[in-house]
Amino acid sequence: MFWHRQRLEVRFCLLFAALFALLYWLLIRTHGTGVPWTIEDYMTRGVVWLSGQVIALLGVAVQTDGTVLRTPRFGVRVLSGCNGTEAIILYSAAVLAYPTALRAKGIALLVGLPAIQREHASL
Repeated sequence: MFWHRQRLEVRFCLLFAALFALLYWLLIRTHGTGVPWTIEDYMTRGVVWLSGQVIALLGVAVQTDGTVLRTPRFGVRVLSGCNGTEAIILYSAAVLAYPTALRAKGIALLVGLPAIQREHASL
């Protein structure tokens, strides 16, 4: 029993490290190459668009343009490092590496990723 548990822990650590490295590599591989659209750009634009949709549901006039969100009272530009990307990579790697059923992993991602965005937006 002890050796089996130890193997699961070692497997989790190795898989987590590999997934984290892969996801982070995918994030940074296009930085500085002149590629206009990186994974982080897509994510940032998605966060801004979704935030605009939520604000519009509240009855506020809102405009989104790429990484900029404007209302009649304020405007904000979301920059790299302010969109929760690193936290999402860390969380996703841990969830995917954890030894449990795929259904449970899917639920954890569906609940956890929006929660990270919600928490990150309030900082």
